Amino acid sequence: MQKENPERPVLRYREVRCNRCGREIPLREGIPTEDFLSVDKVWGYASAQDGIRVRFDLCETCVGQLIDGFVLPPEREEQTEWV
Repeated sequence: MQKENPERPVLRYREVRCNRCGREIPLREGIPTEDFLSVDKVWGYASAQDGIRVRFDLCETCVGQLIDGFVLPPEREEQTEWV
């Protein structure tokens, strides 16, 4: 889970840890040196978790393991340009 440093700009972190395996994502001057998946979900009306907000981060290894367990694999498309 990300812990933002209130003394620095929003994009700088004090700590980022994978919520699944607990591994710390390395930072350099508050900026992650590895990519990770960050989820921030507020469950809506008619959900069993109506009104609950869930936030977590997953390292690349744990995302791969999660995807490998899908019955229906996600769509994959190579990106050559990033915005």
